[in-house]
Amino acid sequence: MVKKHLQKININKDYNFISIVENLYNIELKHLHTKKEKEYELFTEIGKDYETEFHNKFYNKLREGWEEIQTEYDNFIINEILPFLNLEDAMV
Repeated sequence: MVKKHLQKININKDYNFISIVENLYNIELKHLHTKKEKEYELFTEIGKDYETEFHNKFYNKLREGWEEIQTEYDNFIINEILPFLNLEDAMV
């Protein structure tokens, strides 16, 4: 038996995470690297990328109360994750 945290989840709906983040940066995510104002060294260690302009913009928006992405996240948890885990309720 495969443990749930190792299983792939089949998502039943399209979520707008990509378009929400693209709207924040005003560019398709696949081109985000072309928009940078500063040069960065190659990130080879986990946790070393937290001071980029992209990271700062994303988390500043989140801290301000980014309702659009929070709503999408809540819907994802309620509609996908809870049923996958056989739960009816969570603190979202």
